[in-house]
Amino acid sequence: MDNNGKFAYEVLIELCQNELSSFKRCANRAQKNIHGGIADALIFFHKDIFEEENFILPLTRSELGGFVDTSRESVCRILTQFHTDRIIKLEGRKVEMLDEERLVSIGKNG
Repeated sequence: MDNNGKFAYEVLIELCQNELSSFKRCANRAQKNIHGGIADALIFFHKDIFEEENFILPLTRSELGGFVDTSRESVCRILTQFHTDRIIKLEGRKVEMLDEERLVSIGKNG
């Protein structure tokens, strides 16, 4: 910090922005219904983590339930509903995004 104050300042700004972004995501998830929370989680994995249409869900159903603050049974029911409605294709932990626009809408309105 003594040698390069501007660099240290930029690092602190980046860390604060990351923390604020994480806080907003958590607060947002807590205020949504279960459908919206799961939709947001799928969009998060699709866009921010894997950046692909197809990906392997890195969490078990129970862990995903903890991530969105709901039960494993609710996660299974909603994922099956998304699959039946052709929003996603689900084969075990493999997820294929079929209708990203609808999923984003559910995430925003949920």
